[in-house]
Amino acid sequence: MNEYSPDVGERNTSDGGFSKGWGAHFPPCEEYWYEAHTHLNNEECGDINISEILSAHENMLDEFGVKKSAFIIKVFDEKTGWKPDGSETGKFFPCEQVFGETKFLKNQDRFFWAPWIRYNDPNLTLLNNCINRGAAYIKLHNAEIIIDAANPECWYSEKWRRMFEKMEEKHIPVLWHVTQRLTACPYRGMGANSYWKVGVPKGVTYNNQRLLDIFLDVVEKYPGINFIGAHQLHLGWECLAKLFERYKNLYIDTSVGCYLKNDDDFYANDKEYLRNVFIKNYDRILFATDVYYKQPKMTEWKIKDEYRGHIRFIKRLNLPHRVLQAISHKNAERLFEKL
Repeated sequence: MNEYSPDVGERNTSDGGFSKGWGAHFPPCEEYWYEAHTHLNNEECGDINISEILSAHENMLDEFGVKKSAFIIKVFDEKTGWKPDGSETGKFFPCEQVFGETKFLKNQDRFFWAPWIRYNDPNLTLLNNCINRGAAYIKLHNAEIIIDAANPECWYSEKWRRMFEKMEEKHIPVLWHVTQRLTACPYRGMGANSYWKVGVPKGVTYNNQRLLDIFLDVVEKYPGINFIGAHQLHLGWECLAKLFERYKNLYIDTSVGCYLKNDDDFYANDKEYLRNVFIKNYDRILFATDVYYKQPKMTEWKIKDEYRGHIRFIKRLNLPHRVLQAISHKNAERLFEKL
């Protein structure tokens, strides 16, 4: 059954039904988008100017109806934790520099930030400082573990236990890039064996299932933390549906996998299947694109292409109004803004 924008029904009776039937074909429309997973980076050495980078993209965000955005910054604590080597210069930033730059966020409600904390820097002081400075969530990433041929059981360590307990106490979500596909993905222009081709020659013997199992152990152990699996955890929807049933604190974002190219559309059976999946699990899905805002500014056409492709995927599912609003912005607001 087709569902239309709520105003279509209102016109049947409003003003004595004067405009009944006007725009009767209008589908539900998102009120606005809340982008749950973007990155802010500096390609070159030197300071990162957060307000300058974000301000440069505000008009573009307006163009796509993105009213709110949560961006990720790689941080480290010079005094108490891990320090980047020369190869990391310009990628990770001292927390005090980042904190100084995020002060402007306190006086507006459009941009929200999250620290990317490395697997080998379970720094409780850094975590507390990030939370106190208004971090929307914490970003964790297993790619560094694969590339370094590190032990993925590091997340079971005593230091990480204290970190997760603090996140649970403060009710701060975790967005986690858990697994990485081995196949190429020509549709998205992506090659094969990302991260694995570096880690395996160094001695990596674990696989995606092991990474997922460890992640799910953590999800189960800390029910007070809402965990968001980036890129749908690289899992198909049948598997995700089962995980949603078992783990009530598990969410996913739509970045990378939920994408349609220009002029592409779903096959009819795929659309029906995905539409039903999204309707059933609408309260566990967050809109996201994984775009990188960079300094110097990332090529604008690339960012626009990512927004178009990810929005196109959601809109062509023709989701009911309530479902569309939840995925487009309400789920992120509920998790990140603690409303």
